[in-house]
Amino acid sequence: MATLAMGGLALLLTIALAATSFAAANDYQEAIDATGTSADTLTAYDLLALPWTIAMLIAWVLTAVWLGKARANTQNIRPGFHFRRSQVWDTLGWIVPFVSLWFPRQILGDLSKGSSPAMKDNRQVGIWWTAWLVGLVASQASDRVAMSGDGSGVGLLPVFNVVHAVAWAIAFALWAKLVLSIVRDQENATPRA
Repeated sequence: MATLAMGGLALLLTIALAATSFAAANDYQEAIDATGTSADTLTAYDLLALPWTIAMLIAWVLTAVWLGKARANTQNIRPGFHFRRSQVWDTLGWIVPFVSLWFPRQILGDLSKGSSPAMKDNRQVGIWWTAWLVGLVASQASDRVAMSGDGSGVGLLPVFNVVHAVAWAIAFALWAKLVLSIVRDQENATPRA
C-alpha cells in the first residue's frame, strides 16, 4: 500500500530530523555566537529538510489517491452513505488554510463509518488527528526556529523536533491501523465473484 510506505519513509525522515536537531542547535548557536547569525550554517538537519519535504508531498498525493479510491469503494458498498465533504476535499482538505484543521479528520471518520456499518466509535480517528495536529504545530515551530538565523529559540529546536517525531509516530501507527481496517472492511463487504 503506497500511502503507508511513503508515510513510513516520511516518518523515518522526521525521526532523522529529530536526531540531527541536537547537533544542529549547537552548530547554530556557535555560529550565532561567532558571527551574530546562523544563516550561513549548513547542517545534516538542513540537508534532511528537502528529502523530508519531497517525501511529505509524495505521501500527500498518494494519500489523496487512496482516499479517492476508498471513497469510491464505500459508495459502491453502501450507495446511500452520505459523506460530509465532497470528493475534492479528499485532496484539498489537507492544504487549504483553516479547513485543514478538521476536514481530513471528518473524511477519514466518514470512510471508517462507511466501510464498516458496525463502526460506532470514532475515538481512534480523533486520537490520530490530535497526534497529527500536535506534530504539525511542532514541525511549524521547529521550522521557524531553524530559519530565524538570529538565535531566538535555537535551544528549543530539538524539543520541537522530538515532539514532532513522537506525535507523528503515534499518528502514523494509528493511520496505518485505520487504513488497513478500512481496506479490510471494504474487502470483506465486496461480494466475491
